[in-house]
Amino acid sequence: MCEMACQPCADEEDVPTYLDGCVDSLDEGGIAGWFAVACDDPFVDITDEAEWDAKILAGTLFGRFDGTFIRGSLPIPERNEVTVGACGQPITISKNFTATLFDSAYEATNTKYDLYDYVDRKVGRFSYGFIQCDGNTYGPFDNVTAKADENIPETTDENKSFQIDFTFRRGLGIVKPVLLAFLVGKQLHQ
Repeated sequence: MCEMACQPCADEEDVPTYLDGCVDSLDEGGIAGWFAVACDDPFVDITDEAEWDAKILAGTLFGRFDGTFIRGSLPIPERNEVTVGACGQPITISKNFTATLFDSAYEATNTKYDLYDYVDRKVGRFSYGFIQCDGNTYGPFDNVTAKADENIPETTDENKSFQIDFTFRRGLGIVKPVLLAFLVGKQLHQ
């Protein structure tokens, strides 16, 4: 009979130091924007506002950040598991994420159609990231598939919107956001 046992320790890693108790608070959810950065022009320092400005000016970074009209989420991912050996336990080897965003902003010249058409057709040229209302930023993530379409409801009781589904695969671990407060109010295109 096979017995279950702990996995052998591949490395010796200390438990991280973390705060607990009186300093805890709630953190709001919601994705209020997204950005795309050209795969051939990755960030050297994502926290450097001048680098963001230079990439926007060069046309290698663009996106939409407008919590008034954009909403979305990055839910818990599905896990890819494999079992090795007859008595082996399933091992998670990667996570499959899907972030779905809705952009309800329309304007008289219909330029958002051009933007989301471009995203739908040129997805492989960019890494994508997500921004919360306060500037907490997740990503950019590589090997993203982006599918952009327009959602037109059945009645006038609902607003139409662009729906963008971003899917990507990552290894194990939790994605930790970076607070980039300078993004609040920043236009992410020329």
